[in-house]
Amino acid sequence: AHAADQICVVRPPVAAPLGDVIDQSGELLLVAWSGGPDSTALLHALAHLRTRLGHRVAAHGVDHGLRAEAAAELDLARQVAEAAGVPFSLSRVEVGAGGNLQARARVARHQALAAAAEAAGARFVATGHTADDQAETDRLWNAIVGHGGQESACGWC
Repeated sequence: AHAADQICVVRPPVAAPLGDVIDQSGELLLVAWSGGPDSTALLHALAHLRTRLGHRVAAHGVDHGLRAEAAAELDLARQVAEAAGVPFSLSRVEVGAGGNLQARARVARHQALAAAAEAAGARFVATGHTADDQAETDRLWNAIVGHGGQESACGWC
């Protein structure tokens, strides 16, 4: 399989291999980028495949304001993205009060990514999620389109 067949992106109505969703030259893929290993690998793969597949790539980070280190990590992420020729944008969000902190942070992140995708004109948000992260991918899709969860089109993502 080609590298493009191993990258999943969120797209109506399911997550699907990249090669199956690029249907317009110049299509913009917004990479949800934390600067961690999964999203960094995804960013570099998508940047590398730009000339072959004809898509554009932008990266977006979300600072939840929960860790003092996050600002420095996202500044480094910006530098790495720009060195790869990928525009980088950033959202700072407030995590609402209440119970489960991770769940509240996830909701805030998904809302920020949905807003960033809309502002950039991206129909796709690419995530570095592994099979263990499928529930997160489904919740992200729900935040973008505002309806019930969908199953993945590819069996591994």
